[in-house]
Amino acid sequence: DKNSLSSEQSTKLNQKLSSSQVKKYLPVYFENVSKKIAGTNQNLSIIVPEKSSEISKYISLRNRTSGQKISLNNKGIVISEKLAKLLNLSVGDDLSLINTNGKKVKLPISNICEMYMGHYVLMNSNVYQKHFGQKVPSNAQLIELNNKNQINSFASSLIKTGAVSAINLNTNNQQIIDSLIQSMDKVMFLLIGLAAVLAIVVIFTLTTTNLEERMREIATLKVLGFYNNEASLYIYRETIILSIFGILIGFLIGNWLHAFIIDNLAPLNAMFKPGILFSNYLLSALIPLVITAIMSVFVNRKIKEVNMLEALKSVD
Repeated sequence: DKNSLSSEQSTKLNQKLSSSQVKKYLPVYFENVSKKIAGTNQNLSIIVPEKSSEISKYISLRNRTSGQKISLNNKGIVISEKLAKLLNLSVGDDLSLINTNGKKVKLPISNICEMYMGHYVLMNSNVYQKHFGQKVPSNAQLIELNNKNQINSFASSLIKTGAVSAINLNTNNQQIIDSLIQSMDKVMFLLIGLAAVLAIVVIFTLTTTNLEERMREIATLKVLGFYNNEASLYIYRETIILSIFGILIGFLIGNWLHAFIIDNLAPLNAMFKPGILFSNYLLSALIPLVITAIMSVFVNRKIKEVNMLEALKSVD
């Protein structure tokens, strides 16, 4: 709160904000409140910008599914998507909060925004004044620097002014998410590798069993004048059809499993982006198709090596 700062502290802070390092800044009211969610206390960050029209320059407010931009209006608050999901809230519902002064308020939700880290409650000054019964006292700054490599040094210099009690760096949140995703990537690559090995074993076993049991049939086809490729397709057609059915069923089960993992693996204060890209479907289909194609070469070679006379003489 600027009113509680000494003149020297205010001067030093203003000098830092107007320095060449700062690209732009926006005075806001910031308050952390606690709310019990899923049996644990979660921090909710209330942000009320001094100029609500400027907030979009610092925080990208949009609807995740439609991509439509969201603005702070007098109808109510904007909350982050993960918070809405945890509390089972939608547009038109009320969010109940108890602020640091112990006052309980019910805030109408006007929009739900895309947000992947933390729980946020944003509103304009009119909504805050209406529901909290007081004017908005700006006590924080949203700051964007010209050089992102200077974030840590600039943060240290802000603390030294004595005018700043705490700093929240977006880079720290980004590092947490990146670290979590990298750990998940390692597990995913391991699972994909094991699934590919399993597919190889299954298709190889199916193919060799099929060849052994139908050796006389293959020899008969060759005697009747079938070319090697035609005989291979005649025998291998079942495997190709089963592979295609397996891919289609895998799409259905995989889509459900992906949604389940995305919903349950993320921590309570973070969200993974739901939905699957077309490239994910393409890659998951390509792996078994490539394995099936490689095995077809093996089948074709085996059929070429069939001794028709010996195969026809064999007794079942």
